Amino acid sequence: MSKKAILISRNSDTRSTLVKQADLPTLYKRCGFRSGAGFKCQHTWKVKGEFVSVYGRKHGRATLENKTELPPPIDKDLFFGALIVTLADSNNDLLDLSIDRWRKIYEQLFGGFYDLEASRVADENEVDELADVPAEQLTRTGYLKDGWIVDDDTGSGLEEEDYE
Repeated sequence: MSKKAILISRNSDTRSTLVKQADLPTLYKRCGFRSGAGFKCQHTWKVKGEFVSVYGRKHGRATLENKTELPPPIDKDLFFGALIVTLADSNNDLLDLSIDRWRKIYEQLFGGFYDLEASRVADENEVDELADVPAEQLTRTGYLKDGWIVDDDTGSGLEEEDYE
């Protein structure tokens, strides 16, 4: 019975593909390679009792580099051509790996990602803490005159000859 695996193209596009078994001849053909030379399991992570494996090649032609950023410890390795990701249980039986599940595992393996869009929205909705401060307590540029920030025309108290 076929199971879903993730095929990652050279330009990092991911798509689901079906594999009958996790043997090298089946997998390298799914990646579009004509031979299995250099194709092997590059790393396996244990995630909640299941095993996520990445298969691919570390050697190839200069223009065929895979642009995908992979989780540590293979984050600094360079791969060529397509990669395939499989999910297996503790008995080494293949399990279905959907794109959505792969994205969650990928994020977990990286230790989580910071959502910049959510941060931007939260920043826009923040209350301006200087909105109710009287204008005479603010510098021309809107900073609080608290001794830390000074107006440009106020100066630092040091003259140019003090620097010589």
